[in-house]
This record gives sequence, C-alpha cells and structure tokens, in this order.
Amino acid sequence: MDTRKIIKFGTNSFVVSLPRSFIDKFGLRKGDEVYVKEMEDSINYSPSNFSALQKPREITIHMKNKSLEIIETEIIWAYLVNFDTITVKCENKFDRKKRSRIKEVLQNLAGMEIMEETVCKITARDLININQISIDKTIRRIDIIVRGMIQDSMRCLREDHYESIFDRDEDVNRMAFMTYRIMRGATQNPVLARSLNVTFIDILTYWQIISRLEKIGDQAKRIARFARKAKYPAKMRPRLEAIYKVIFKDYEEVMKVWYMRKHEEALRLANSYKEEVRTLNKLIKDFSPTPDIVNIIENLKSMTSSIKHIARSIIGGG
Repeated sequence: MDTRKIIKFGTNSFVVSLPRSFIDKFGLRKGDEVYVKEMEDSINYSPSNFSALQKPREITIHMKNKSLEIIETEIIWAYLVNFDTITVKCENKFDRKKRSRIKEVLQNLAGMEIMEETVCKITARDLININQISIDKTIRRIDIIVRGMIQDSMRCLREDHYESIFDRDEDVNRMAFMTYRIMRGATQNPVLARSLNVTFIDILTYWQIISRLEKIGDQAKRIARFARKAKYPAKMRPRLEAIYKVIFKDYEEVMKVWYMRKHEEALRLANSYKEEVRTLNKLIKDFSPTPDIVNIIENLKSMTSSIKHIARSIIGGG
C-alpha cells in the first residue's frame, strides 16, 4: 500500500498527489478531471471519463479434447466476466453439430454478434453500449415476460402451451445473463457503477431480484412441462388452479412493491405466504396425486419461496 502526504494549498484546500501508476493505468494527462467520491471511512478516486476504463478484452477458447458442454460453459463464463471478443477455435474444422451449437450459444448472449466465421474459427464481438443499458428497465422487461409465463403455465393445467413458455424462458435467461455481466463489471469498476448510477448495495439487490425472477420463470416452465402429462384426481384441478391464482397475485403485489420501493410493505409481504404453502401441502394430503402433480405442487411451493425472497431483497435494498 502506497502513502501520500497531505499538502496545504491556499486557505481552504489541501492537495494529495496521485501515484504515477494510477496515471499510467488510466491514460490520464495534466488537466484531465478525476472523480472523487467520499465514502464512510475513505475517499475513492477514479477517472471521470468512463471510456478511460473501456479497454477491449479478447479470449480464444480452444476445443481440443473438450466436450461440447465444456465449450458452452467456457463461452458463457467468458461473456459473464466481460470479454468483449470471444473466439472459438478447433484444430481442423467444426463438424456440423458443434458449429451449429456454438453459434447458437453465442447468438443467445445479448449483444454478441458473430463477426467472423471460417472452417476452424468462430469469432463474436459484444456490440452493446453499456451506457445505454438501464437495469431498472431490463427488470421490467423480464417481469413482463415472467408474468406471461405464469399466466400461460396456469392455462397449462387444462391445455398445452409448453413450447411457447420454453421460448420465453430463453429470453429471460438472455436478459439475466446480460445484467449479470453488467453488474459484475460495475462491482469491479467504480466508474462504470457511477455511469449506471448504482451503488454496490443497488448491484447486490438487482442481482438478487433478477436471480429470483429467473427462478420463477424456470418454475413456471417446469409446471407447464409436468402439466403436459398430468392426470388429475376428481375435483383437484379447480383447487390447484385457485391456489395458483393466489400465488400469481402474490407475485404481482411483490413486484408492485419493488417498483415503488415500499420497504415497510415488503416487510409485511416477506412473512405472508405461509398459508399458500399450507394449502399446497393439504392438496397432497387430500388427493395423494401422481408424481407429475406432486412436481407441479413442489414448483408452486418453490415459486412462493422465490416471491418471498424478492420481498426480503427489497427490505435489504436500502
């Protein structure tokens, strides 16, 4: 850790010199502005111009002796840790299946566009301008999709809409990955955090909210999948539909509280879902349902838990 002496400058000001390593790292020159943020027990200095920290990062992923699943994981990891250019290379040439899957994975990452493709190489580059991204608006978009997924999975208790729900779940995952990527960058880059107008507490809260929304989307998708082949005992389906409607209202209410940032209301909601769980448990006790219906009920219980955790995230969001 380096130290600097405080020098008195004029009547009301003091001066602290900046290390040369800081100047060189961010390409600063005499006359450039530096952003100063006063923390609770420290002061943070960073370049005032966000572009000073926008250094392109590239990575090449080699396919030699790796399964397609590992390659997919490496691509997603490279995206989440903010590599701007991702290249996938093989020794000779891609077979049709691997080429198709790699392109699909890259194209499913928001902002990544395939810029170059040869028999042995695929290169994609991030074209998103982070300064134009609003995390709040992205959460609203995810919320709108998830609401539709819940409503359609309720309809799946009587008719099949699974394929449509599956496609929308992919959209939710795409937007969630994009926001994870941005928020991870903001935790490491105070200038980016300032550009996005978010604090570290905001980033943590956004991360929790998006994670729960993604889980709810997954739970709606699973409910639709199990409902495809479920055989319902007499009089059970109306009761299952009724409790699902209550859970959907819980979801609508907690998201309204999130948008309005009503912390006291969130505190109430975080402790108000026990009756829904009891009702779902009673369905199992009363009807001894088939495994498919038990899976539907367990996912509804998990959805209730996710809604509760959204309320808790609002409480801790500051």
